[in-house]
Amino acid sequence: MALRHCAAFVPGVFSLPPQLLARAQLSWRQQKQAPLVSQLQRTVYHAFRPWVKVDHVELEYRSAAENFSSVDMLVRHRGAALALEVDGPWHFTANQPYKRLGSTLLRDRLLAAEGFTVVSVPFYEWEALTSNQARGAYLQAKLDAAADAAAAGGRRRAG
Repeated sequence: MALRHCAAFVPGVFSLPPQLLARAQLSWRQQKQAPLVSQLQRTVYHAFRPWVKVDHVELEYRSAAENFSSVDMLVRHRGAALALEVDGPWHFTANQPYKRLGSTLLRDRLLAAEGFTVVSVPFYEWEALTSNQARGAYLQAKLDAAADAAAAGGRRRAG
């Protein structure tokens, strides 16, 4: 069973017995040895240079804590920890207008509970951008808005 996000692992929400927690952590680490990075994630990641100005970007960030979180990209920007999630078609309903699926909404809530401001890059918005410069401007605007929201005290989904 793959553990990606679960309310049982959000600090302060629920505690597992120590032996069960250790077994779950070991299983999670074994499954996460070689993270899968989609082509869409790679194109978003490569759009950062030279267009997007942030402090740090880490592709496929995995938490070292006991909460088992995995983030497509950890972005540190203006002192905020932003969870940039590249949401492909499997995160949405099949037909337009696209609506986020429950599992994606849960992921965002759990990441917010862990202290991240979640920034979503939906595939249909990304694919509509026709140049690297447009993609860079799109990312910069989303990340700036998320950092502003985090600074204002709102850890939430910011886009």
